[in-house]
Amino acid sequence: MPPKDRIVTRLALLLAWMAGFAALNYLARTLAVGLPPGGGIRSLISLLVSSYMLYAAAFLYLFCAILYFAALRIMPLSTAGPVFLVAGTAIALVVGIAVLGEKSSPVRLGGIALSLAGILLAVLG
Repeated sequence: MPPKDRIVTRLALLLAWMAGFAALNYLARTLAVGLPPGGGIRSLISLLVSSYMLYAAAFLYLFCAILYFAALRIMPLSTAGPVFLVAGTAIALVVGIAVLGEKSSPVRLGGIALSLAGILLAVLG
């Protein structure tokens, strides 16, 4: 088992990444839903480029990438890769259900709980 300070560092990186990824998911969904239907690719690009939300999402994406690179410095890829992948999936479900009001079920909530338990075990191991 890694030393206590290393576990705290791993958890802090993961929690900061999860917060940034949650905000990124919320912004991306809000931006996508707010776009008018129809129009060509040029009008879509024009609308996206003129939105501050696109730049905020790009900043959050960069923030998440930097935290992931930092995690790779202290965790093996075989730990960090799956942990961040599952964390991203769990965060997307939580944001969708809790913030955006998407449909929930006991099975989905159980899946989130199992995912988060697996992440915790991987980070602590």
